[in-house]
Amino acid sequence: MEFVNVLPVLDALPLWAKGIPVFIFLFLLWGWLRKRSPEPSYDGRQYLFTKTEWGFYRYLAEAAGDQYLVMGKPRIADVLFVRKGQTRSDWARAFSRISSKHIDYIILDPIEGRIVAGVELDDPSHQRQDRQERDIFVNNAFAEAGIPLLRYPTASSYDTQLIAQDIQEAACDRLGSSQ
Repeated sequence: MEFVNVLPVLDALPLWAKGIPVFIFLFLLWGWLRKRSPEPSYDGRQYLFTKTEWGFYRYLAEAAGDQYLVMGKPRIADVLFVRKGQTRSDWARAFSRISSKHIDYIILDPIEGRIVAGVELDDPSHQRQDRQERDIFVNNAFAEAGIPLLRYPTASSYDTQLIAQDIQEAACDRLGSSQ
């Protein structure tokens, strides 16, 4: 097989023709980079809670009083953790089940920041099959971790004394009778 020297042919091309392959390459590279790493676009939310969640929060905060701190929308992975001693794939699978789920509120001891209980506000969406499956998983995970999970159905008003009693019982269960 004989090697054919194409350099004399390229030398004979006009200057603008020599730039076409470079232009095509740069154009394709630009298109690939644009598709590859688009700039994320974000907008700020106006509210952290829905109107229903915010309405319940006011009752929950009143029930908690100065004795407990109420925080909203914690990621379940910030409340629970995957136990050690599992294979890497089992750990990853367990973590992925809690890493993108949230609960509505968390009750804390304001002195030491200890977790007292989680709180879920069950709106009508909790009647859907997928939500019921999620609720069962969350209930079991919190129970296994030893953290009480208080659930309240949505309503137009709530009994703050009943909520305060639920919080106190959860604190006794979780933190001992010193609360």
